[in-house]
Amino acid sequence: MTEEIFLIVPPGHRLENKSEIDLIEVKDEPFISMNTGYGLRNLTDELCLQAGFSPVISFEGDEPGVIGDLVRQGLGIAFIPAISWMNRRTPFPHKIRIKTPTCERTIGLGWSKRRHLTKTAKQFHPFMIDYFNHIEKKLHQL
Repeated sequence: MTEEIFLIVPPGHRLENKSEIDLIEVKDEPFISMNTGYGLRNLTDELCLQAGFSPVISFEGDEPGVIGDLVRQGLGIAFIPAISWMNRRTPFPHKIRIKTPTCERTIGLGWSKRRHLTKTAKQFHPFMIDYFNHIEKKLHQL
């Protein structure tokens, strides 16, 4: 499944009324980000480098909801994957599409054909494929 990654900005932010931007437009902004070592953090750091800057991280965390709350309080901006928008009780602040560079990630499922799969693992594979196909359809409706 491939999903888009957006930026969220706090209420009253200078970009609040924009629907899309080039990532370089936020090069001087403080970022609220996932902790170092998370795959999403590695990806977003790389996206910033592709845009021509290194992000200034003001806060780090490991929970998208907390990151959204910190943004809402005006402590910075953040990257949020589309899947994080699904089933939110408290909506994230304003989301902005990133035109350049392309900001997306692919979630995949892999296994080795050289290893024996248990009955449970064999059942898990189609379950996960169906689950992410369902999520991908919902993401296209957002």
